[in-house]
This record gives sequence, structure tokens and C-alpha cells, in this order.
Amino acid sequence: MLGKLLKYDLKWTFKLLSVFYILGLFFAVLTRLFVNIENSLFMTIVTEIFRGATFSMVFSALVNNLFRLWIKFRQSLYGDESYLTHTLPVKKSTIYTSKILTAVISIFVSFIVIILALLILYCNKTNLEAFKNTLLPFLNVFDISFAGVIIILLLVLFLEFINILQCGYTGIIIGHRFNGGKVGISILFGFISYMVSQIIIVIMLFIPAIFNSDIMNIFITTEALNFEIIKPAIIYSIVSYSVINIIGFFVNIKLFKKGVNVD
Repeated sequence: MLGKLLKYDLKWTFKLLSVFYILGLFFAVLTRLFVNIENSLFMTIVTEIFRGATFSMVFSALVNNLFRLWIKFRQSLYGDESYLTHTLPVKKSTIYTSKILTAVISIFVSFIVIILALLILYCNKTNLEAFKNTLLPFLNVFDISFAGVIIILLLVLFLEFINILQCGYTGIIIGHRFNGGKVGISILFGFISYMVSQIIIVIMLFIPAIFNSDIMNIFITTEALNFEIIKPAIIYSIVSYSVINIIGFFVNIKLFKKGVNVD
């Protein structure tokens, strides 16, 4: 049953997002083709229009990704669709798991599309060398490949998006336990959930700081920090976000199991 729910949720989510993906990559390809045409003011203007359209499409896809997941969550669990959803012979934990897996998969795909679009736009030897020089401090600290550093930084961002998404789910679940003002209350509790998650992450970072003076400097000094602390700080961030996402997953399932007030 999880597979069927997941297939349905993914189909609904990608129905609109695929349009953004296709248009974003299409404009990226056009930009790359036209950027090679020199000595033409008209083509330069057209190229910049296509470049702007590329950024608009791919980043709109990511934003729409989040909002469509929240909209679908509310519709299928508390809106008109909920009457069918809650009659299915499936556990509430399975329903919520489908929503989270849909979020993980769709946000991951959105990240991949953004990366592909950026590679199409800017991937050449000169730009790669310039980008490597920008990330040189990270390369030296982590002592890994250029691709490895990119993956680590993207992983932190990805986990942050999952945290934001799940805090929104928390807000919707709590907000719909009230009789009125459900949307406003959902937004309020979503924001509160996010702030609580950030406080927990700071506390989790503060614990190792007690035993590491370099990390403690993040909290007690305004002077330039030793770049060596970036490695443990990012590692702790990955661990912290992973832990908070897992905790949020089980907390939301527990809240969801307490009952649903359908609109």
C-alpha cells in the first residue's frame, strides 16, 4: 500500500513541477547556444532574457515544490480528499511516511535539475577553475575532492529544506486540531516548530563546543574565526539536521495518530 500511495503522491507533485523542470532546462540550453554568438547586441539581450528565464524556472520549481507538498498534505489529510484517504485500509504512519518519501524524492529531483541547469549555463574550464578557487578553503579543510565538497554543502542545504518542509507538516497537523482559523494557526505553529528545531540544532552544536575551544569561538567572539572549525561545524550540522528530521518524523506521526479534524 505504501508503494501505491507514494506513486499517487509523486504523480500529483511532479505534474506541475515537470513543466518547470523542462522549461528551465530548455532555456538553459538556449542560453548556452546563444551565448557563443558574439558581436551582436540583440543576441546578448536575448541570451540574458533566456538566462533569467532559466533561473526563474528552476528556482520557482524548488519553491513550488515546497508549497505543493504542503498543499497536498492539507488537501489529502484535512480537505475534501481526506474523506477517501482516511477510509483506506492503511495505517496513519504509512500515510505520513508516503508524504515524507514524496518530499525527499521531489526535493532531491529539484536539486538535481537546478544543478543540471547551472552546469549547462556555466560549465567550462574557466568557470570551473574560478569556482574551485572560491571553494579552495573548503578543499583544504576537508582534504577531499572538489565534487566531495559540493556534495557535502548540498547535503546540508538539502537537510535544511527537509526540516523546513517537515516543520510545515507539524504546523498543519497541530493547526487542524483547532475548530477555527486553521490556516493561520498552522502557519504560526509551523514557524514555531521551525524556530524550536533551530534552537535544538544550536544546542546540539553548543555541546561539542564545550570541549572544543575553536567551535566555542562561534558563540563567544566576533573576531575572524579559524577556518579549521568549518569542517567540524558542517559535520555537526549534518548530524544535527539528520537527528532533528528523524525526531520530527516520529513526533509528527504521533501527533497525526491522535486524531484528525476534517474540514
